[in-house]
Amino acid sequence: MGKRMDSWLKVGSFNKKDEYYTPAIMVYPIIKYLKPGSTIWCPFDTEKSEFVRVFTEEGFKVVYSHIWAGQDFFEYEPSEPL
Repeated sequence: MGKRMDSWLKVGSFNKKDEYYTPAIMVYPIIKYLKPGSTIWCPFDTEKSEFVRVFTEEGFKVVYSHIWAGQDFFEYEPSEPL
């Protein structure tokens, strides 16, 4: 593990609230389990999310939504087909 990863794992590096951010290094391992070219819904993410960024860079179509945009996961469903 690189230096960036080690610092992310330390307890003192976390936010004191409930909004935590997944680093890109934790997103890449998921890709091998996804069907190439598929559409992925990231229901708790904004356009700046590492999930959205990495999946898009890897050629997936990404639909994202977040409660900050008034898109509550329990009530919102994307209009785009998934």
